[in-house]
Amino acid sequence: MRKVIFSLIFILSAHILWADNLTKGKEYYEWRAYSKALPYLQSAAKEGYGEACYLLGNMYMSGLGVTKNYEIAMRMYHRGLEFGYLSGDAEIGYMYNLGLGVQKNIHKAVSYYKKSAHKGIADGKLLLGICYWHGNGITQNKDSAFIFIREAIDSVKELTFDMYYGYHILGQCYENGYGTNVNIKKAIECYTKNYKYNYRDEYNDLYKAALLMHYNKMNSVEFDDRSYLSIAIELGCSDPEVLYLSYIWLKCKNCDDLRFSLLKQAADTGYGPALRTISKYYTEGIGTSINYIKAKECSEKADKWFAVNKSKYIDLERVDNDVDYRHSIGIYFAGDSYTCNDSLYKAEAVNAEGKPVTVKNITRTRIQDSIRLAEHKKVVAEKKHIENDVVYRNSKGIYHFGDLWHDKKGTYYIVLSIDPNGEPKELMLIKPKSISFKEYQQGMQKNVLSPSDLEKVYKKFDAINATLAEHGLPALAKYKYTTNYTTGSVVWQQTFSLSGVGSYVEKKNLAGKNITVMLKYTLTELRSLGLAD
Repeated sequence: MRKVIFSLIFILSAHILWADNLTKGKEYYEWRAYSKALPYLQSAAKEGYGEACYLLGNMYMSGLGVTKNYEIAMRMYHRGLEFGYLSGDAEIGYMYNLGLGVQKNIHKAVSYYKKSAHKGIADGKLLLGICYWHGNGITQNKDSAFIFIREAIDSVKELTFDMYYGYHILGQCYENGYGTNVNIKKAIECYTKNYKYNYRDEYNDLYKAALLMHYNKMNSVEFDDRSYLSIAIELGCSDPEVLYLSYIWLKCKNCDDLRFSLLKQAADTGYGPALRTISKYYTEGIGTSINYIKAKECSEKADKWFAVNKSKYIDLERVDNDVDYRHSIGIYFAGDSYTCNDSLYKAEAVNAEGKPVTVKNITRTRIQDSIRLAEHKKVVAEKKHIENDVVYRNSKGIYHFGDLWHDKKGTYYIVLSIDPNGEPKELMLIKPKSISFKEYQQGMQKNVLSPSDLEKVYKKFDAINATLAEHGLPALAKYKYTTNYTTGSVVWQQTFSLSGVGSYVEKKNLAGKNITVMLKYTLTELRSLGLAD
């Protein structure tokens, strides 16, 4: 009886020790101390722990703390599966897919991906979805690709394999309606995942996101199409079309240096439209010194480029401003109307190539079509006039963010938000105001701009200053603004310094002191003060 009890105790102690080996091995593995994890995982693997085998497979496949060895990796993955661990099929399939330690066999790879996916493993679903997308080792089915990849990405925060390529595929699915309804907003979210995670400098998808925002008229105060192009350029994008488009979309009127820089980068690649435009810059001294020699040189290079590329050249600036031209080359914006087979349609959403992906049939009768088409063109022209001519839209009592508005005393404000009718809702006093700590405590703090309001102003900084300059008003402080907020009885000053696409914040306690702030008012408040009708 003692021998039996002793044996049971020994076995129980051994199991505790083996389990402890697995726990320690996993801890070191997660800390990326792979050489320390190795002996513990090897001991746990010998005692039948499938997870230990799987982790060893990862180490040998990628050379983590050990010399890379695909044969051992494959053996470890198989052994982990034999011991009942669920993961491993996707990795074996991946090795067959690339021919790592085995003869390349895409059909075997797909069979293992399917096993993994059917177990509910996210990596297996992702890799199977990618195969469906390209038709590798399986009949191409983009609808199935969407289903598997979305399930994979939705189920975990991080995947072992290329989840960012998965986002790229999901973006195309949402953009074009593969396996799901067209959803341009979700497509943009997927395309912008790559740079947000900083795992790669991926800018092609940022370019697509910018086009989607632009063609579908989705720009906002918080973020706009050109911001995506700017990030793409910061990440190393040297595509001349991206550089030239960024130049076209740059709306501020006092940015000649930046315009010239973008044009020069595009022109240096030999891109004809940029060469032709920069020739004018050199001739007139815009953003650079007058240089007739360079102007002539760029003009001659541009002529050669157009001689070769004339048939496929698209005037990107004209696409924005001439609806007839863009329709003649098959590019549409959301809201554009067009005829097809004697029917009239409206493009409700378009893809990054400017092709309608969601349309609405608005045909009635031919006579009604003609009337509606004429009315539509009139409305488009009016909207365009309102969009591009600040004086005209303000004469109609319509305002956009960043427009100027003045009260009955002639004091100027910047429009921060508008109501559905285009009338100002919130306005920022242009000049900073100094108020006492007592005034601040007695209610003035409710009028102080919040950090989020200041961020919005920063997004349109150059455009706002251009508008102020047109009216002969002093510019906003170039890099710094202050705002305040209260924590208990303490008032903090925040100074924002614009840096790239973010901001640097300094905080300072201002309790008991005079406070210089930017103030905002609602139109309702100004009316109550007799300053507005």
